Amino acid sequence: MMNGFAGTEGMDNGFAAGREDVLAKAADVVGEARLTYERVKDETLERAAAVDVFIRRRPYAAAGLAVLAGLVLGHLISAGRPRVVILRDGHAPRRIP
Repeated sequence: MMNGFAGTEGMDNGFAAGREDVLAKAADVVGEARLTYERVKDETLERAAAVDVFIRRRPYAAAGLAVLAGLVLGHLISAGRPRVVILRDGHAPRRIP
């Protein structure tokens, strides 16, 4: 009884083999994650360089695209609902949801 539990002497080899399999698979996954990270990093740097060239060649077009993107994001964030305020004589403005 090496591990302290009765009847489990032969199970150590099974657990050790399973542990080795898990460690090997984990090493493979980590290796694939590193490769994916490097690929994504390289693509991001290439696209950033392309954007930099575009901004330097066409600054007004880049500013226009930034304004347009801001308007679209603002519209999406506000859920596209218009904010309507109705003014009535003698009453405070009332907001309609």
